[in-house]
Amino acid sequence: MNQSAIVMQYASAWTKATEPEIVEALEGCWTPDSTYTDPITDTTHGPVELARAILGFQKAFPGATLAPTSLLDVHHTFGRFSWQLRLPAPVELKGVTYGTESDGFDFVEFTADGTRILKIVGFFGPFPALSASGTTYLKSEHRGEGRSEFSLTRWLLSGSRK
Repeated sequence: MNQSAIVMQYASAWTKATEPEIVEALEGCWTPDSTYTDPITDTTHGPVELARAILGFQKAFPGATLAPTSLLDVHHTFGRFSWQLRLPAPVELKGVTYGTESDGFDFVEFTADGTRILKIVGFFGPFPALSASGTTYLKSEHRGEGRSEFSLTRWLLSGSRK
């Protein structure tokens, strides 16, 4: 099974209705040591804890669905994909009111052999915007022929951190 299929199998677990169904969906893509966390969920370990977190999500947000909105972007044993949470009614989480749709993305780490998910870390909403102060965090040094080199080390050592 390729890594995209592994992620789709994981995503299908979120559509199952019972703990045994969720655990069964996770069997082919999760390990006993795999972890999951997001901004409102404590880190889960293994398929049973994740199944319970999924059931808790379904109870807290009846009728909610999660739909992938991107392909898996992967390199080495790491990947990311975006998704959208669709809710039948607006929801408030930790003092933030969300509409009926909320975007997010998951960072995924695969096992060394690439056959299972080792870790998923979920993020909700868009990336926070940089301040309007124009702060530059990385310098781009042009190296001719259209190439640029981003050198964090050179930037840190230069002392020109405005």
